[in-house]
Amino acid sequence: MAIQLNVSAAFHSRHMVNIGDEFEEFLQDFDFAKPQIPIIANATARPYKSAHIINNLTRQISGSVRWVDTVRHLIKEGVNNFIEVGPKNVLTRLVHDIRSQTLQL
Repeated sequence: MAIQLNVSAAFHSRHMVNIGDEFEEFLQDFDFAKPQIPIIANATARPYKSAHIINNLTRQISGSVRWVDTVRHLIKEGVNNFIEVGPKNVLTRLVHDIRSQTLQL
């Protein structure tokens, strides 16, 4: 079964690998400051390290979003409040389910 998604590009899939390579080359022209607050990378579910910013930004174009791992990491780090910005509560429900499963582990 296939479901057509209403998206602008095939992000987070193998179809974006070549675009990721081009994006990585583009990013080489920029200087990135060390993050002042922890930013969790989609590709690793861990905080960005200054030396890996370009790699993380590039990998998230074609790599899977490690949402469950990200939420589990944040819970283990003591994060208790998650705020979803937007018209729906899909992520809020997912966080609730992940939190329930994580606490059972």
